Amino acid sequence: MFDENNVSLKNLVDGWLSANDPLMFQSTKSTKRASEVALVSVSPEQSTNIASSSALITGSCDYAEIDKNMKAAIGDDPEKAVEQFKKYPILGCTTVLDMARVASGYDPNGDMNDANKAKYQDYVNRVLKCPFFHLVMNEHQTFHREESSWSDAIGQISNLFSGVAAKDKEKISQSIKNLANAVSSRSNTRQGTSLFSVSALNSDEHTVEAYIYSSNISMMESKSKGSDSKQTDIDIYKTNLSFDTEMWQYYAKKVFEKHFKLIEDWLDDNTTEPGDEKTNLCIGGYKPIR
Repeated sequence: MFDENNVSLKNLVDGWLSANDPLMFQSTKSTKRASEVALVSVSPEQSTNIASSSALITGSCDYAEIDKNMKAAIGDDPEKAVEQFKKYPILGCTTVLDMARVASGYDPNGDMNDANKAKYQDYVNRVLKCPFFHLVMNEHQTFHREESSWSDAIGQISNLFSGVAAKDKEKISQSIKNLANAVSSRSNTRQGTSLFSVSALNSDEHTVEAYIYSSNISMMESKSKGSDSKQTDIDIYKTNLSFDTEMWQYYAKKVFEKHFKLIEDWLDDNTTEPGDEKTNLCIGGYKPIR
């Protein structure tokens, strides 16, 4: 049972909102298209270092209708807007996730250099500290595999993403295929990448869950004495959080006074945009992720 008079919880909420107030930070969002970061054949000294991200909504909620109602309420009356914000906890979830991202400076569509990797970790840590979330799972798994074909290796990696919708696993598979094509162009060459992050919100009328997955993958192909070995090293980070919908009723107005993020806008900001330009690769098999 939620205690609305819990002073410690109130202080936690106030502290988190102050520490992640978007007015204190400059928003970072890249408009980089997938075609502009397309994998290319690289030299042994280089890393592909390509990032892609995707966001999706699963469950029974009609997020287009929720956004429509929220925009109408904002245009009508601030008090009605707060009531709509309170009514749909998924809007609270996208809002606090966006607050954490802006505060960290993490760019979901930026290059995965050391600076952006550190910002991503800061983003996840800020989300974990958010009092509206209850941690369900936070795992880090490392795998080393040797396969006889890239197809088998890619299938094994994709299966590690439990909890991710089937349609999003297709994007993951294609991302890995693009990397494998680049790697296979050079024998005995290891290519490292922070390949992707996946953010998924699963919501119905009464519950909201957030899944935040990211993975670093390194792949190498070795050919010697007639043998052909595909090696993959995988670091996968899996975080599953439950959004406190009961608590949200009491604190929605405080959050709304700081920030709000429509669901469609959150999806756009956290999904690498597909490009329509053709890529001139010296290897075949690359497909833009759409």
